Amino acid sequence: MDEIETLPLSTGFIETSGKNLWISMPNVYSQLGKGTIEEKYSLSKDIKVAKDEKGYNLEVTLPVYQGLISEVWALESDAQLVPWNYKKMSDVWLALDLTSKGKWSYDGYYIKTPESYLPHSAYSFWRIPENYILKSLLYTGESRAADDMGYVMLDTALQNQNKQGYWDTLPLSTWLQKDYLIQDGFFDTRFNIGAADLFLEGCRKYGARKFCGATQRFMNYFKSHAVKNKYIVRGSRDGWLVPDYAHPNGNKPTHVSLNHQLAEINYLYKMYSHFKDPSYKELAENLLYGVTNLGSRWIAKNGDLHYAYFGNGEFGRTDYPYLTYNDLLETQKWHRIIYGSDNNEINILINNKEKWMQNNNVRNPFRQ
Repeated sequence: MDEIETLPLSTGFIETSGKNLWISMPNVYSQLGKGTIEEKYSLSKDIKVAKDEKGYNLEVTLPVYQGLISEVWALESDAQLVPWNYKKMSDVWLALDLTSKGKWSYDGYYIKTPESYLPHSAYSFWRIPENYILKSLLYTGESRAADDMGYVMLDTALQNQNKQGYWDTLPLSTWLQKDYLIQDGFFDTRFNIGAADLFLEGCRKYGARKFCGATQRFMNYFKSHAVKNKYIVRGSRDGWLVPDYAHPNGNKPTHVSLNHQLAEINYLYKMYSHFKDPSYKELAENLLYGVTNLGSRWIAKNGDLHYAYFGNGEFGRTDYPYLTYNDLLETQKWHRIIYGSDNNEINILINNKEKWMQNNNVRNPFRQ
């Protein structure tokens, strides 16, 4: 370290015999509104490393400009934060990007803004309800950094849960506005199920009432959303399909993505397994029958699965390469846990998707 004068402009770890840090690069942002920030990379200053008789000092320069936010965050411990040689910890942590693809800020987790979201720029990030870094921390665990930062990130996300119980997508989605008249500040089922699942995992991991309460408040909202907006699919037992999006000021009925519906089922079964509330299981079954009553109609002519069901009974759009497949495997896993057997209709969808993936040389990096 004697030769090091500045640290790279990147989030990273510093380890010494008496002090361990996980520290961000100094970030400078402007606020674009609607949960969106714009990075001012050219204004970020390197962290300087200065040596004196007592050891090393880090000199952080945060520029002050009217209308801009300058910040740096750090997690500090006397003990090692990550056991790098344990299992595959190095691979896990090196894959976490809080520098270019994502940002952790004082009010939550941000990712690069897609072009279909407004406001948008080449350097903008939007605050997403589902924190992908937090997911890795909670489900990987086994380190001080994961346990401590996981709690902090959950506690911060808790502040963003609205009074209705969900986490808004604050930017405007141009295609949702065009297709369904949905304005900014809407409800997205997939992102919210992801966020609520993190609070459920935090409830289990930390035993904190506030995290347990957050996922239960969301459950109450999701129940009302499902009841109010559901499509009924007739069968030996009628099933429900739950629209992907909604806005408090109203909108046209939206489509139902198979992957969204499966993620909801998986979350509901997980909630039932933890809290033993029979209403969670009943709602999960309603949604499961919504999928299985349609059966092979989910299968497209090319052998892939349709991405979505539309309220007029039609199917369409191109499915993700492997995301829905992994959701199907998760649904089957929970069916075995709850009922002790496979669901035949889910197996048919799994087998068709798997065959299509093989025929199209799709590599699944998350194969369960």
